[in-house]
Amino acid sequence: MANVLPLESQKKVARVQRARLILALSLAIFVLTIILALALVPSYLALSLATTAARESSANRVVAEDARTMAHAQALVSRLHTALSATSSPRSVVAAALAARPDGVRIERITYTAPQADKRAGLQIVGNASRERIAAYRDALVANPQFANVAVPVAALIGNSSGDFSITLMARDMQSTF
Repeated sequence: MANVLPLESQKKVARVQRARLILALSLAIFVLTIILALALVPSYLALSLATTAARESSANRVVAEDARTMAHAQALVSRLHTALSATSSPRSVVAAALAARPDGVRIERITYTAPQADKRAGLQIVGNASRERIAAYRDALVANPQFANVAVPVAALIGNSSGDFSITLMARDMQSTF
C-alpha cells in the first residue's frame, strides 16, 4: 500500500512517523529521568541529615574543648592565687638567694614550691661548687633574715667528688614574702 502513495506523501508520512518516534522516545526519557530523580531523593536527604549532625557534633566538640580549656585556666589561676595576691613576689626571695651566692658557686636549677594549706612555700636550689663554697653559701643564707629554714644535705657539706649540692629554703613569712 505504501507504493500507492505518491513520493511526496511517502516522505511526509515518514517525517510524521519519525517525529512521533522522537516524541515517544523523548517522553520515555523524561519519565525515566523523573523516576531516577525520585529514587535519589532519599539518598540526598540522608546525606543532608548526616552533614547537619556532623556539624552539630563538631560544634559540641568545640564547646567541650573550650570548657576543658577554661577549667584548666581556672585551675592554674587558683594555684597561683597565693603568689598573685601576695604583697611581694617570689622574685624577691629568689633575688635574695642569688645575691647571697659566693663566687665559684654555679646554680643549675631553682624550683619554687607554692604554699599549700598545710605546707609552706619554699625554694630548692640545685647547683655545683666545692665543699668550702657550699658551706659559705649556706652560712650566707642562714645569716639572711628572709630565710627561716636553710637545709643542706650533709653529703654536700662533707664533700663529694662531683661537687653537686641541693639547698632547700623556707622564708620566714610566706604570705608577705611570696
